[in-house]
Parts: sequence; structure tokens; C-alpha cells
Amino acid sequence: MTTYFIGGALGSAGGSQAYEHSGWAGASITAAAFTVLGLVAWLADYREREDGLRTAASASRAVGTRA
Repeated sequence: MTTYFIGGALGSAGGSQAYEHSGWAGASITAAAFTVLGLVAWLADYREREDGLRTAASASRAVGTRA
């Protein structure tokens, strides 16, 4: 929940600054940038978890068996 709060606060601050300086276009670009940043972070975490699952699965296989 702390991370959600910090992300919301940063998004609000960034969006309001962008709106003040560039209007709706700036606010929209800032929102798109935060969205892409979140997607990149999610993909990085997803790949890390998938790699961990593959490593755990291969380590738990018995010697001489096929998967």
C-alpha cells in the first residue's frame, strides 16, 4: 500500500506540473510515460519470476527423468 501511495503522489505531482507548463498535452504525455514505466517494471518483475520458477522446476527434477 505504501508503494501505491507513493506512486499516486508522484503521478499527481508530475501530472499537475505538466498541466501547469504544457496544458492537457503535457498532462497526457506524462500519464502515458507513467503507464509505460509501470508496464516496463511489471514486465521486468514477470520475467524475473518466470526465470525463478524455471530454475526451481529444473532443480527439483529427479536425476534420469525427462520433463
